[in-house]
Amino acid sequence: IQLVNIIGSIFYGTILGIFLVAFFSKKINGNHIFWAAIISQILIFCIYAFSSVGYLWLNFIGAFLTILFSNIFKKLD
Repeated sequence: IQLVNIIGSIFYGTILGIFLVAFFSKKINGNHIFWAAIISQILIFCIYAFSSVGYLWLNFIGAFLTILFSNIFKKLD
């Protein structure tokens, strides 16, 4: 059961971030969200592999990073 929770925590935060951006921000386009999700997922893999952050925090961090990066990409565009 713990393995399923760890795998879910690695991926679900980014998916939650994609959903929240799509639901609450209509001005951010698909390319911004796509690249934000890719970068967020890479960072989540790195955080999981190289730090001692609890795996349940990866959900929050992934969602936060996806929202943050998509907003940054929108501002740069």
